[in-house]
Amino acid sequence: MLLKKLITGLVGASVILACYWLGLFISDIFHLAVPGAVCGLMMLLILLFVLPSIKDSVAFAAQPLLSHMSLLFIPVVMGVGVYWTNITDNITSLAIAVVVTTCLVLGIQAKLTVWLMADDESETPSNIDEKCQ
Repeated sequence: MLLKKLITGLVGASVILACYWLGLFISDIFHLAVPGAVCGLMMLLILLFVLPSIKDSVAFAAQPLLSHMSLLFIPVVMGVGVYWTNITDNITSLAIAVVVTTCLVLGIQAKLTVWLMADDESETPSNIDEKCQ
């Protein structure tokens, strides 16, 4: 039982780390504007769709990371402290960018949700709104 958990954890951690490092490598080689960690996450997502049998191993290995997520944000908090003067100098443009992009994403998500929830042509967006209330 313990050996099975150990092997499951090692397989899951190996898959996560391999995707992360491969994402960093691809991002550096091709000079992508996307961070390597994001490339690695996309590869992990694709890998989980292609090989669903590794889902349990990856979930088992990721659980400790997810339960201690607050520790992973310490570098971000330190970065805000280091660049605080830059942030305060550009607070207006940052606030506008955050508000505009948030509204844009929420609007697109709402339209997409209404479109996906209309399962036949008799249901129009107004009918869906009435059902939700």
